[in-house]
Amino acid sequence: MRAKHPLSTGSVVFLPLQLDDLSTIRATANAFLSAETRLDVLWNNAGVMVPPQGSVTAQGHELQLGINNLGHFLLTSLLMPVLRRTAQEEATPGSVRVVWVSSSAADAAPHPAVDFENINYSVREEGIWQKYARSKAGCQLHASELARRSAGLGILSLVSPPALLVWNAVVWAVILQGDAVLISPFCKIPRLSTLETLLPISRKTCPRYSSPSL
Repeated sequence: MRAKHPLSTGSVVFLPLQLDDLSTIRATANAFLSAETRLDVLWNNAGVMVPPQGSVTAQGHELQLGINNLGHFLLTSLLMPVLRRTAQEEATPGSVRVVWVSSSAADAAPHPAVDFENINYSVREEGIWQKYARSKAGCQLHASELARRSAGLGILSLVSPPALLVWNAVVWAVILQGDAVLISPFCKIPRLSTLETLLPISRKTCPRYSSPSL
């Protein structure tokens, strides 16, 4: 990175973030807030896909729900004050953004996508792929609700649904389900899919997110 951009004065700082343990997320947010006075883009990208059935977070939530939804929600909530301040100081409307990385799997989520009576699958068990689809639909719902709540604040809440790409989790998942031959021809190399994922933070203008029918 430094070799490609020798004139850059910026730096990359690693902050540990353990999304499967809600008790640790505030420390990460506080570490960021103690070092920075503004936040232009929050990119909620981390996620887990079809782990072994029965996997849970430190608090006992189904793992995909906990990481893909609850962890990101808490982190975003803790960072909203600095996002608001940055938007107030920024002359270009819409340059402060929160990006929620979803998936085409969200289209396979049941209706409604969130079953509050069975939010943690304690009432009725579901398949691991159905849980994944629900969690990715949840990312879209988070984006939609934040867009509604932040209307007029100069913050854009956007969904980035990356195209299918060849990466270890996808390969592991499709082989586990026995359908790698059907899926792999449609996958893109990571470089191309990454560029698509980055579009919401690289475009100068983006339409405000509109809610899907979930």
